[in-house]
Amino acid sequence: LARSAATSEEAARMLREVLLGRLSEQTDAVRQIAMPRLALAGTHLLGIAVARHILGVPPIAELSVETLVEEVGPTIGRYLAGTHR
Repeated sequence: LARSAATSEEAARMLREVLLGRLSEQTDAVRQIAMPRLALAGTHLLGIAVARHILGVPPIAELSVETLVEEVGPTIGRYLAGTHR
């Protein structure tokens, strides 16, 4: 889906729905606060997934899952907590 989203508006729409689907069920106030944070976290993780699994960028693709989580987890946590500023 990520590979197709780059060239297909329909696939891009589907990917957005997958990434942001649950958030649409929340109240406006929650969405207003959470949407930018979730978008940052989601796009960061999507970029890593593309680099690792689609492009096979060696330094990223060769990291163990544990090391990847160690390296990226704190940043994703800051996005979600809103302390990344």
